[in-house]
Amino acid sequence: MKIAKKIKYRFLIPLLALPFLGLSQSACGFHPLYGSTGKDDPDVQNEMQKVFVANIPTRFGQEMRLALQEELSGSSSEDPQGYIVRVMGNMQTSAIGTHSDNTSGRSQMVGSATWHLYRVGPDPKILASGSASALDGYDPTIDEVFAKNLDNQNVEARVARALAAQMAQGIAVYFKSGAQSVAHHRWKTGKYLDPDDQEGTGVATEGNIAPDGMPDSVLGYTSHDVSTEPGGSTGQDE
Repeated sequence: MKIAKKIKYRFLIPLLALPFLGLSQSACGFHPLYGSTGKDDPDVQNEMQKVFVANIPTRFGQEMRLALQEELSGSSSEDPQGYIVRVMGNMQTSAIGTHSDNTSGRSQMVGSATWHLYRVGPDPKILASGSASALDGYDPTIDEVFAKNLDNQNVEARVARALAAQMAQGIAVYFKSGAQSVAHHRWKTGKYLDPDDQEGTGVATEGNIAPDGMPDSVLGYTSHDVSTEPGGSTGQDE
């Protein structure tokens, strides 16, 4: 009986101590890494509402801008009094999952964006900067042009919203912690050896790897870029 009580107390004491441990950690400024990035903080919300999103050219850019404005609590004043964020982005569409008839079984979109936050003033300086990336896609319907165009637009909108959410999170982190910058994302592109393509030399040739991880020379692989720079689109942004 005594042994059972000892075992019971051994498990009970740590459980009773957990609430006090949480109080002591929060009292000394401890915040878990998986906790809020600050968007729910009233002070952070107040600062985020002062951020004006500068115009982003092209339809894809406007979708990002509207989504980012919504993430920043709808700030849309044409005469911003606090901060301004400038964004550049692009989206690459790749046809993957090639069938024997050279048709694609999957259209994949890889979106990326960079942002710079400035304080409004006569001599604006960058307060923080960062980047965002998003991956999405759909299974195309063969010989259905209207459905394919609609799917393209829907995925483009989802990618824009995903990028906007990440950018807003980065801005919130700056207002919460005062960090001067957020690390930029770099796509892991590179080269690979193709032993089947020796060009008569007996030595495997090098091929390029696209941002989505697929070889850019794969059969049926196509790439269409959507950019926020005027004239930078290849047909999906008109």
